[in-house]
Amino acid sequence: MHHSMHLVLDHQPGVQLRIAMILTRRGYYMESMNMFPMAGSDLQRMTMTIRGPEAGFDQICKQLHKLVDVVRVDPLFAEVEVPEPVSREEFEVERAV
Repeated sequence: MHHSMHLVLDHQPGVQLRIAMILTRRGYYMESMNMFPMAGSDLQRMTMTIRGPEAGFDQICKQLHKLVDVVRVDPLFAEVEVPEPVSREEFEVERAV
């Protein structure tokens, strides 16, 4: 199942590594991650989509919130539509001669 969440983080080295380690230990895979600084502060905003079991998602949010550099965790509970990869067989390609 795919999950999406927003995090507010202190701008410190190694924060992404600590987040990735929590996800990895719980058997989750980070599908996408976007980070950008928040205007007028030393904070950054992270938006990520992860894939993993439904049962442990609340526990992951609690563990992420316990990290020193994590200011806020906002899980998004709406179903995230992630398109499946498209194979070559699904396309008909016309070659110009």
